[in-house]
Amino acid sequence: MKQFIIVIFALLCINVSAQNCYRLVWSDEFEQNGAPDATVWGFDLGNSGFGNNEVQNYTNTRDNSRIENGILIIEAKKSGGSWTSARLKTQGKKGFTFGRIEFRAKLPAGSGTWPALWMLGESIGTAGWPACGEIDIMEHVGKNPGVVQAAMHTPSSYGNTQNKGAISVNDFSSAFHIYALEWSETKMDFYVDNNLYYTYAPSVRNDQTWPFNKPAFIIMNIAMGGNWGSDTKYETGGLKNGIDPALTSVRMEVDYVRYYSKTDKPKINGSAQIQEGQTTSFSVPATGGASYNWSIPVDATITNGQNSNKIDVTWGKTSGNVALTMGLTCGSLELDPLPVVVKYMPATSVFKIYDASAVNIGKWQEVPSAGNTIALTTTSEMEVKYNITNPSIYPTIKYTFGGIADLSYYNYVNITLKTNSTNPPSIIRLDVFDKNGNYNSSGIFKITSFTNDNQFHTYSANIASVWPFSLSEVSDLRLYINFGAAVPASQGEFWLKDVSFSKEQLLSNKSIFSGKYNFRIYPNPASDLLHVFPAEDISEGYIINASGQPMLYFNKTETLDISKFAPGFYSVIITDKSKNVSKLNFVKH
Repeated sequence: MKQFIIVIFALLCINVSAQNCYRLVWSDEFEQNGAPDATVWGFDLGNSGFGNNEVQNYTNTRDNSRIENGILIIEAKKSGGSWTSARLKTQGKKGFTFGRIEFRAKLPAGSGTWPALWMLGESIGTAGWPACGEIDIMEHVGKNPGVVQAAMHTPSSYGNTQNKGAISVNDFSSAFHIYALEWSETKMDFYVDNNLYYTYAPSVRNDQTWPFNKPAFIIMNIAMGGNWGSDTKYETGGLKNGIDPALTSVRMEVDYVRYYSKTDKPKINGSAQIQEGQTTSFSVPATGGASYNWSIPVDATITNGQNSNKIDVTWGKTSGNVALTMGLTCGSLELDPLPVVVKYMPATSVFKIYDASAVNIGKWQEVPSAGNTIALTTTSEMEVKYNITNPSIYPTIKYTFGGIADLSYYNYVNITLKTNSTNPPSIIRLDVFDKNGNYNSSGIFKITSFTNDNQFHTYSANIASVWPFSLSEVSDLRLYINFGAAVPASQGEFWLKDVSFSKEQLLSNKSIFSGKYNFRIYPNPASDLLHVFPAEDISEGYIINASGQPMLYFNKTETLDISKFAPGFYSVIITDKSKNVSKLNFVKH
């Protein structure tokens, strides 16, 4: 674990507002071995000399750049008389404006080396150089060992610039040092180990002297030779190729890159979509001297790290925000919360949305619509009373998961309800909506013919035929009642027992039984155990009650425990390996 350096300037805030002190907003600590993080770092490639007659060929291979044991290594190598190296950049991936940028690095030694830690304005692609502005936070040429330079390149002063400063760092190649820039709206201050050694603060700031009010990206590289790096005593053929011939490889080691800001807020890092019961981490970059007060939804639990910059959270059923207030030496800072959505991934063969015996993870509620009233009363089932005078605006009840449900495992959708025999509804339709509020109107699950015998019945449909799109991110369900411009005003009631999703089709208002699979059950009537045979050809099976409600799922099981079933009439539905579906009835004592 890397030790975070407590930066003295972060403790010297004299203003009570958190807007006036530095806090760590972003860093790359290079903790993961292998290639640099591709979401942050890209590469310049080739051997074009890059305007300085440099001799190396830049690559993106692990020979020239890699992370090992928490350190980024940029290595220049000679092979067959030619040099390869690496030049990493955040261009197009991460830009910075104002604040403190610091590198903890160990530099290469040897005449002909030219390592640099620097920045270019992101406008280089349109404005060009030097109009984009260049900030050299650290440059060192091996022919002048120990002399570290900072420099500014602007339209008013570039190339062999006069805007520069230098400091002596005798152990530059044997020890890590912090090379830093503090960039404000009016000046640039350059530090080594928090020792200020150069300030650029032009009295007149315009496009010629100060193209530094826009984002810039970070670059880290080792050049070999070139206009400044080349050592004349080793040059041949009139080229800027003066490199000590004894050198075969050199490396720059970077422990971290960090960006502090007085205005930008740190970002809470962590997953924005998790599963119920999952434990995951949330974090912010650690700022020296800060305290951390996290808040999470009520049914989530912080299992580790409260009062630190990183917490482990075991999530409950409720979606909500991960929020953080940081206590800084110059005030408190509330970060922008991270919204986290719970994703339900049921794996049971039948997933019940509404059932009195199930633990509901959401709730049904009326969607207000002018001229329509729908009242919901929940007992052992949900009584739905409706008075619809404006059917053209879709009278609706809505079930919200409180997160996202992945229902792509299922093949069938089922509605179990009972209608009033004297005044049944004329149309009931079920739609699914994704997390963005989208739905597909080209496929719908609509019931227009009801069995009106004051008994519960299950109406089923194949999901692919009614909703020809993925159900991997379902946010809510909506049940429309007696809707449409041509539908007359109406009032009545029905009772909703269950909305479910199933792998296989449940009992429907239409017969689904082919009768091609011959099986037997015994005893009949039964009391505690029911035997089903032959069992080896069973793909899936259900026991349902007289109302069509699934009671038990089984798979290749010969003996079923029905001891907890209430006395009454039941059916066994079997699907064989050839997808034939058959049914037998029995009585439970």
